[in-house]
Amino acid sequence: MYDDIHDVDQARSLLANATKLTQLAASGEFTVNPEGGSSLIDALDEFLHWLSDNSDKILFLQQRRKLGGSNGAVVLAGLLPEVAQDSHGFITQLTALRASLEITKEGIQAAMGNYRRTEEETSTGLTKINPGSSSE
Repeated sequence: MYDDIHDVDQARSLLANATKLTQLAASGEFTVNPEGGSSLIDALDEFLHWLSDNSDKILFLQQRRKLGGSNGAVVLAGLLPEVAQDSHGFITQLTALRASLEITKEGIQAAMGNYRRTEEETSTGLTKINPGSSSE
C-alpha cells in the first residue's frame, strides 16, 4: 500500500532479536535469576493473555465497515480492513509481537535454567574446596 518498509523491518528485527536472545540463552551465554526471570515471564504472560482475550476485537478490524454511501465512506470502508492487515498493519505487527514475546519467554526460561546450573556448579565447587561447609 505504501513504500515505507521500516514497519516490516521492525517486525522482522523484533523477531530476530527475540530469536537471538533465545539462542544466546540456550548456549549458556547469560543467566537470569529466578526472581528477575519470574517477573519478566509474568509481564510477558500478562500481555500474551491480553492479546488472547482481545483477539476477537483485534480480528474485527479485518471486517469491512458500514460507513454509509458517500464516496469517502465507500473508500474508507474498504481501506480500513486493508490497513489493519497489510504487511504494515496493526494485526500484522501484533502477530509479530506475540511471536517475539513467546520466543523471548523461552529465552528467559533457558537463562533461568542457566542460573540454576551455575549456582549448582558453584555450590559443588565450594563444597569440594571446603567439604565441612555444606549448606545442608
